[in-house]
Amino acid sequence: MSFKKIDFKKYIAKGIEMAKGNPIEEATVKPLWVKKYVGQREWNDKYSQTSSYCNLGSEGVGKEKRIKVGFLVAGIIPRDCEMMIDEELMAVDSYRRGSNIWPVPLKKVNY
Repeated sequence: MSFKKIDFKKYIAKGIEMAKGNPIEEATVKPLWVKKYVGQREWNDKYSQTSSYCNLGSEGVGKEKRIKVGFLVAGIIPRDCEMMIDEELMAVDSYRRGSNIWPVPLKKVNY
């Protein structure tokens, strides 16, 4: 059995090279705005209790009624969620700005 000598100078040089870049930017988690469909009871018991979740309307009637909930996740889209379309992003942006909840999905444009 043989052991390879570790060249620490190589690793130190690589660390210095990485520090010259923007390590914060490389390590940043990407925010993703997603939507999820939940039942009326789940909306009432869980999601409506937290202002971070936005009610985007409902689909279906009776027992088939599903509430569309918009919210922010970090990095990875959960399996039971999907990305929002532009109209939904605008609705979430309006709701969060009106309730003074940050961050918001859209940047303010000044004309």
